[in-house]
Amino acid sequence: MTDTLIYSPAGYRNMIKMSSFKYILVEGKNDKLSLMYLVQDLLGKRSDIKVHGAHQIRFGSDIGNRERVEAICESLKDASSTKRFVGFVDREFREFNLNENINDLINKHNVIGCLIWSRGHSIENYYFDFTVLERSLRLHSVTEYFNEALILFEQNLQQILKLACAIGLAAYEHKLLKPVKSSIDWKILDFNVSILDINTTDWLKTLIKKQKIRNEDANDLVGAFQVWFGKVSKADFNIIRWLCHRHIGLTFIWAAYARCVFEVCERAKSAEPWREANKVLKADETVRFNGCASEWARQAVNKLCEYPTSIFEYLWLIDH
Repeated sequence: MTDTLIYSPAGYRNMIKMSSFKYILVEGKNDKLSLMYLVQDLLGKRSDIKVHGAHQIRFGSDIGNRERVEAICESLKDASSTKRFVGFVDREFREFNLNENINDLINKHNVIGCLIWSRGHSIENYYFDFTVLERSLRLHSVTEYFNEALILFEQNLQQILKLACAIGLAAYEHKLLKPVKSSIDWKILDFNVSILDINTTDWLKTLIKKQKIRNEDANDLVGAFQVWFGKVSKADFNIIRWLCHRHIGLTFIWAAYARCVFEVCERAKSAEPWREANKVLKADETVRFNGCASEWARQAVNKLCEYPTSIFEYLWLIDH
């Protein structure tokens, strides 16, 4: 199933047409790893199923990975490789109504020929489920109060994803996704009794001093977050879980859990609660992502979480 070769578009298409194997083309390295975990856990080690990333296909023009997948799918839609090849791309914010009343206009995986959109914004949204997150978070909990922290986190999960979704929408609106993601830190989060919230005063300082965003732009961003949070709070949570921006969502989840660790340690009068919180984030983002991806595949086998069944149905790997 592992293939790290680099292909031209024509070479990749010809390989698919001439082969009897089944192929899944995704956007990036993280998507490829996630689908490889999922295929192996669902179907076992299958040498006849190949998962490739769009970064392995070199186009002459400089186009994004999503566009590469879409181009390959378009060129193969009438080929004899039907039911042996499928492309899987991020939905991003497409077909979400982002007006006053936020709504999902699809409510399922969008299948366009041999191209399938992710159910939500990206592959990370499948992980936004406590069934998937629990073991991943516990793995990075080295405090004896990990159970209390996980209980507090689970109680706040909907609030966490609502906050993350509003931050992502504000950052997207103001074209500040990267600096906003980098501004997320457990230290800008507070508890109002047992409800997690953002300390917007501290967040504003971080945006200006650490991310070097102009005062006016940072204030506009925080204002936009507050407007979006009002809209998000009124929407169906099942929509918000899928709408939440991939990178901001996952980063915020880990920061929120670190804040939960700090909270329970401080309540227990632990000597250095800040040290326990920092330990949660000691592993880099790739390690934390892999933990979530691996657990997602494991729970998919047990039918305890949602995954893109449309991929496997399209390739006749599972029953419709």
